[in-house]
Formats: sequence, structure tokens, C-alpha cells
Amino acid sequence: KYAHSPEGRIKRKEHSHKRIALEKNLKKRINMKYWVWLCKALQYHCIGCGKQYTLETLTIDHWLPINKGGDNDEWNLQPLCKSCNSRKQDRIMYVDNWVVDYAYGYWLEHQIYGHKN
Repeated sequence: KYAHSPEGRIKRKEHSHKRIALEKNLKKRINMKYWVWLCKALQYHCIGCGKQYTLETLTIDHWLPINKGGDNDEWNLQPLCKSCNSRKQDRIMYVDNWVVDYAYGYWLEHQIYGHKN
């Protein structure tokens, strides 16, 4: 397969170096407390396929990809399984993401008004 060929390995390495450079310029780091809370609130389901996973097997995906101007803001994060994240690549996934939006609103309200999570 191309991915395991010498050319594929070089391309993959170039891509990872570009991503690292982009991530260094981001305004903020991923809020891991929010990430764990979001996954738990969504009962560890992948937003793409709807299957349930563990926290360790879900990947952090940026709804608006970093190379298209996205950042590590909480509203921009969504849980995807490795398969869905690989399929999505750097595209915007147009799914009805109201569940993540609702969860983010709930999180934000409780951060502003100091309610317990």
C-alpha cells in the first residue's frame, strides 16, 4: 500500500511536521478537564458513527480543522473514533452536532455561574 511505501512514509512525516508547526502557533491548549467531561457527558460515543468507545480510544477532533483556522477552543472539539477521524481528515464534518453544542453550552453556563458539573 502507498501509506507504507517509502514515498508514503515521507509524505506522512511531512504532514506531521506541518501539523506540529501549526499547533505551536495555537492560542490555547486543549482543556483536558473539558475533554474528559465531554466524553463522559456523551457516554463515550463517537459523533461520527455513534458507536460507544472508551476514553482512551476516542480521538480529539477539531470540528474546524487547525489548518483551516481552527483552534483548541472547547466549542471546536468533538470526540471521534480513530476510523471516523481518519476518514474525516482535514475536512469539516457536516453532521447534526447539536449534542456537542448543547453539552458545550451546559459546560459554559456552569463555568460562568459556578454551578457544580
